[in-house]
Formats: sequence, C-alpha cells, structure tokens
Amino acid sequence: MIEPIDEYCVQQLKEFEGKTLVSVTKEGLELPEDEEEKKKQEEKKAKFENLCKIMKDILEKKVEKVVVSNRLVTSPCCIVTSTYGWTANMERIMKAQALRDNSTMGYMAAKKHLEINPDHSIIETLRQKAEADKNDKSVKDLVILLYETALLSSG
Repeated sequence: MIEPIDEYCVQQLKEFEGKTLVSVTKEGLELPEDEEEKKKQEEKKAKFENLCKIMKDILEKKVEKVVVSNRLVTSPCCIVTSTYGWTANMERIMKAQALRDNSTMGYMAAKKHLEINPDHSIIETLRQKAEADKNDKSVKDLVILLYETALLSSG
C-alpha cells in the first residue's frame, strides 16, 4: 500500500471474499500454531520475561509494553501499535494534514508496543548481559538503539 487512500480504505474494509483482513502492524496478530509451537512460545516468554521488564523500565515513557513476539524471523525487534490506535502509516498521513486537529493526535498516536525476537542473537546476548548486570550502561544503550532502529524500520 503506497497511496494515502489505501490506509483509509483498508481500515473500513474488514472482510474480503470471506477472509478477515488483519493489520500486521497492530498488536494481537495471531499466527496458526500447533501445541508444540505454543509450548515453545510459552517457554520463551518465561525465559525473556525479566529482559522485557528491564527494557520496559529503560523505555518507560516511550513504549506501553515490551513482549516476546512470534511474528519476527530475522529482525531483533519491531514496533507495533495498539489494537485501536493508528498505524504508523496513518500517523504519518495525519501529521502531514494541513488542517489537522492536534487534540486528537495525542489521543490516537498512543504509546507503541515493542516486540522482541527471542531467537535473534542480539536479543539473546542482551538477555545474558542484563542478567549479569541490569545496570550496565551498554544494556541501556543497546535497548535504546534497538528501539530507535525499530522505529525507523516500522515506519
């Protein structure tokens, strides 16, 4: 989708030919998993729970929550929006409007959610460093770098 009108249309078009349209840029994306994959995902969530808390503390005002993702394959992390908030593309479109209403900008441009890839080597190394010393400056710097890189790549 490259045209601004695409964003408006897809928000209103909930279903097409019996298929429900789901935005992959919003939280709550559910991918089909079997029982074994669900069990592995739960183990990963437990393993990275402490890292998620540390990252949330570092990014306190920038993100609403940090969670372990099952949607990522090659990226260490990504930014997603809340279920009812604007997508990054819609936010960009609204900021470009000449007669925009600034009062709705703060409301609809809600805090982002950071999803981390537990299978990525950077995230695993960060987890190990954070467990060794959560007050390490390099942990904080890496978390901020990952967040800002995710902002760029997520739009």
